[in-house]
Amino acid sequence: MITRIIGRSLLQSHTLVTIGTLGLVLVTVTVEQADVPWSDLAHSLVLHGLLAVVWLGPLLCGLATILTVTSMKHRGELTALACMGIGPAKLRVAILGAGAIVGAMAFVIGAAVLPEFVAVGGHGWVWTGEGIWHTDARLFVDMSDGGQVLAAMPGELDLQRGEPRLASWASLRWSGSLGEQVEIVSRPARILACIGFSAPGMRAVGWRRPWVSMVVVGVVLLAIEMMGWAMGAQGRVSVFVSGTVAMWVWILAAWPQPSMRRSRPV
Repeated sequence: MITRIIGRSLLQSHTLVTIGTLGLVLVTVTVEQADVPWSDLAHSLVLHGLLAVVWLGPLLCGLATILTVTSMKHRGELTALACMGIGPAKLRVAILGAGAIVGAMAFVIGAAVLPEFVAVGGHGWVWTGEGIWHTDARLFVDMSDGGQVLAAMPGELDLQRGEPRLASWASLRWSGSLGEQVEIVSRPARILACIGFSAPGMRAVGWRRPWVSMVVVGVVLLAIEMMGWAMGAQGRVSVFVSGTVAMWVWILAAWPQPSMRRSRPV
């Protein structure tokens, strides 16, 4: 009974937050690409929707936690659970577990589903660890051999590896570019990020503007994650440090802060 109540609230919250995010994607993409054919518009909507679910997973978990706790509080469910001896610890375990499930689903989508909607090697230059491909001219510039130009056409996996953040999990190689190495580390770390950022959502209910505060904090931390990824792909910081930024930055944000209130003399 208790598991069903908590699970139902978490499922509803995560579903509503995801639908709201996809609605924003629908409006944005429709306005920006209003003059493209319907088939291209539908493809772009699916692509950007999947990107939002994968890359914004930690933030969505935090917002879903706020919605869950707020709804249960207004319905009196938290009070009823407290009367039964079920405190915040039980609810915290369920919320963190839901974050783990969402993170795992985002990992699967990014590993197997998202690459199917990415137009890889459609045109122009594609940069890889081995060199530069020009897909229109079917030429390869071998940077490891003095920039020698070869007539060749890369395979699909080679082109996917040129965009590590959009590549399938099977195409990534640790022996490839630094971007591939960072992506191999960062994808599992994002699962822990979803778990970690579910925790501050419980405390955010007591903030003055919990929704606005959570969005602001989430956007800032996402920007830090993107900068860390780019610095790791450029070799400026360690691959393991840049790849795990999503994990330890979210956990740092979720860490309980000590009280700043000063004790009054008796």
